[in-house]
Amino acid sequence: MVNALEQLQLGWAAGHGFLMLALNPLLYIGAFLWVWERIRNAKPERMLFGVRWTRVRRPLFVQLAAGLAAGVVLSVGLCAAGVAVTPSEVWAVSGVSLGLAVLRLRWWFLPYSVSLLAAVHAVVGVLPQVGTGSVWASVLRFFRDFHSTDWLALAAGASLLNASLLWLYRGQGGAPTAVHGKRGGVMGGLVFQTAFLAAVWIPTAHDAAQLGGWRWWQANGDGLTLTAVPLFVGCSLLVTVQPVRRAVVRQAGVHLLLAVCLAGGAAWGLWQDAPASLVAAFAVWMVLEGAVILFLRQEQRQDGRYAETPAGVRVLAVVPKSGAAELGLQPGEVITHVNQVPVHSSYDLHFALDQNPAYAKLQVVDTRGEARFVGAPVYDGERHQLGLIAAPSTHMGTGCKRIAPGLFQSLYLRVGPGGGGTQESVEASVE
Repeated sequence: MVNALEQLQLGWAAGHGFLMLALNPLLYIGAFLWVWERIRNAKPERMLFGVRWTRVRRPLFVQLAAGLAAGVVLSVGLCAAGVAVTPSEVWAVSGVSLGLAVLRLRWWFLPYSVSLLAAVHAVVGVLPQVGTGSVWASVLRFFRDFHSTDWLALAAGASLLNASLLWLYRGQGGAPTAVHGKRGGVMGGLVFQTAFLAAVWIPTAHDAAQLGGWRWWQANGDGLTLTAVPLFVGCSLLVTVQPVRRAVVRQAGVHLLLAVCLAGGAAWGLWQDAPASLVAAFAVWMVLEGAVILFLRQEQRQDGRYAETPAGVRVLAVVPKSGAAELGLQPGEVITHVNQVPVHSSYDLHFALDQNPAYAKLQVVDTRGEARFVGAPVYDGERHQLGLIAAPSTHMGTGCKRIAPGLFQSLYLRVGPGGGGTQESVEASVE
């Protein structure tokens, strides 16, 4: 049981953690990017398809609740494992994270900054000590006393948290967009975008002492102090050759592998601190950057799954709870006939629906090349609101460039003319 004195101590520690969280600029800059990412993505959707697919308010609240709940679970696990850091280390990690984000937004992810500081800690550990009193001596002492093992454990928890949340949101789907192809034309693509804010609460290490066990608030004579680290996780990616669900599951697997590597580095660091820090830092960049390279190569080498086809109308996206969703249409499928009338464009599709305003019978070829028939009654006005977005024309001219997967990466999406298509088609698509 926790007595009154310990309750007071816990309250004081929580207040210190809230103050640390409120003073951290990482929280406010990350929150701005998080909200701005969802708001700005509605613009290219309206420009390219005349629809607003991306929603802002409800997804933000749901993701905020999920991230905060996951942060509480992670905090309990880290406290039980005896992880402890210092406030100066929190400021250092936050500063490095912001500096890396200036270069690449996906480097905002905590394991990147932790890996760099852990590598510096390992290098400084083998350098000869210098006299006290100088700024250089203070810097070296900071890196020499850096709790590398604890931060590797925290980074492992962040990776596991990211993998878990991506797995839970794997069925969210993606927003439609047009992408410049490698041959100069335009093809369809789907943008998956999600981000979570988790506040992670961990004990403060006093005099480099490790606090361990469930009774960590009694393990230090200076009393308990908590610090809070704003943790942003999630992923944004643009797919053109694979289903969104499969791509998100693969990203979750990447972060699960990273969590295993970091957890192994933290466990190894209890015996051999410097080698574990160097190996873990190398593993972070190899796993994350290697996954980005493999993803982009796959997108470039394979044919687009959502490209226009002469066989019929390629389905790019289906509005949830719409008539197309009730018919069971899926992204990547091809509608070849409507009421036994061949169709090759969105105009053909709606014209065929107008010929029989009471019923719609569609012949569909799925992604495995198998044909099937779907049909449903069509009531007055529904044929104009089918809820189906067709793949853009190859000669559309306007589209987005490819982006690498990672946190806040959809902020790099830019709609503009590409190398393919005539000037007339570009102007028509913009109008």
